[in-house]
Amino acid sequence: MPRSPSRNLLSDAVGRDAAQMAAHMLQCEAARGGWFGLAGALQRVSAATAGRLVTVACLGAVLLAALSAFG
Repeated sequence: MPRSPSRNLLSDAVGRDAAQMAAHMLQCEAARGGWFGLAGALQRVSAATAGRLVTVACLGAVLLAALSAFG
């Protein structure tokens, strides 16, 4: 049974989409690099502390003072 032209167009579109997705995935993988996990962790820490910057700075100062006094 011969294939209809509309089915060929659909098949071509799916093939192009798959090729574009594969190219995108390769580009994303190359952009991640070896330090991607560390960068993600630092972004999470930054997001958690951004709204509490003064509090975190004060706690850091207290911690440094305690370490210098007792260390």
